[in-house]
Amino acid sequence: MTSIRYKQALSIAVGFGAIGLLSSIFAKIQGIIYPESLTILGRSGLSVADNVQLIIKLVCLALSSLAGGMLVKWIGGNRRASIIVGVLIMAVIGWLWLNTGQPAWFWIVSFVQVMPAVLLGYKVITRDRRS
Repeated sequence: MTSIRYKQALSIAVGFGAIGLLSSIFAKIQGIIYPESLTILGRSGLSVADNVQLIIKLVCLALSSLAGGMLVKWIGGNRRASIIVGVLIMAVIGWLWLNTGQPAWFWIVSFVQVMPAVLLGYKVITRDRRS
């Protein structure tokens, strides 16, 4: 019983940490390639290039969330642990949105895509283990 709770807690911590770490790594790489991407958030007037950079950030968040969901299952977490990871990441996104503001469309898409990506990652590993 105790090892089950430990695995759940560990899977939540690792999944959450992986999403945060991978998102940060992707942002750092994007900042090296396109330095202006580090200052896009918070600006009200955005160019087409800025919007492309925001879309790249969204793709990176989706990939990070997918990997986080996969790690939750790989460590031994259940679907509920994946949902908790998704909710925690959504809370972080909400906090960032409140502190940054612009552009609202970016934060809405960020918020909405996290849970499906985490659950898809969980489901990918679940299918893999059944084979």
